[in-house]
Amino acid sequence: LSRLLPLVHGTAPPRRLMASKESLTKSDDEPPKRTAMTLVKRTAQDAGYGAVVLFALAVVVGCAYSLFKVLFSGDSPYSFFSMASADVCNDPVVQQVFGPNLRCFAERTKRGRHSHVAHSRFEDRRGNPCMRVQFYVQGDIKAGEVYAEWTELDGEWHYNYLLVDIPDTRQRITLIQGGMVS
Repeated sequence: LSRLLPLVHGTAPPRRLMASKESLTKSDDEPPKRTAMTLVKRTAQDAGYGAVVLFALAVVVGCAYSLFKVLFSGDSPYSFFSMASADVCNDPVVQQVFGPNLRCFAERTKRGRHSHVAHSRFEDRRGNPCMRVQFYVQGDIKAGEVYAEWTELDGEWHYNYLLVDIPDTRQRITLIQGGMVS
């Protein structure tokens, strides 16, 4: 209580001096001196942090662009897989052979996940870009492999073929050949 009384009345108790020379010459109210060397150090440190932030931002933007290109691009293997799997699952002949509950999936990875769609890009004789995709279909009765190929003509992709192989019986179901639905 005796310590607080001088503060309440507006007078502060006298400061006690420390034994070191620094405390005698420096007051607590005075900001530290800024020399040219400390300013250069601080600027270099800030520039280094800024470079790290810009690099991290560039990596994030690059990853986002790559992900967008793979998932939402019209000519990615996953979009072709999606189109072909929808055509295979909706075909009545395939449903009759494999069973009603059809499931299409890509290749298995080493960890047993279905993530990689086997595909190849190439050009045909006329120089048109082509895409070939392979994936698997499984129903309640059987399982099989699907092969699909597209060619880009005038900015639009057209089927060359869509085939379903049944490995047990060595039969092939041709859904689309030469761009014509069979």
